[in-house]
Amino acid sequence: MADLSSKVQQSTSELLSGEHSMSTIVNVNFVIYLIVCGMAISVGLDLKKWSSWLFGSYGFISGFLFGLSKADVPGGLGLGALFAFVVMYGGATSFWHRKRYKK
Repeated sequence: MADLSSKVQQSTSELLSGEHSMSTIVNVNFVIYLIVCGMAISVGLDLKKWSSWLFGSYGFISGFLFGLSKADVPGGLGLGALFAFVVMYGGATSFWHRKRYKK
């Protein structure tokens, strides 16, 4: 039991140290982005509701963090805009198709 506790403590200290921590946070955030925004795109987003715009904001923030960790600020802004566009366009298109062809 003590061996398991020391391994957990060692991995926790490695996780919280320096650049490894930022890289891990960004990668975990990217996986969460793929899951959450993938579900939002498959269900569809009504752009008249403010909650749908939160998905676009989350896409921008995730893309910005991912781009910032791999490049610089202009690269992060560009990737953030791309992530937000993919979520908003994909979600709006899914919502439009569902609304139009469900009748």
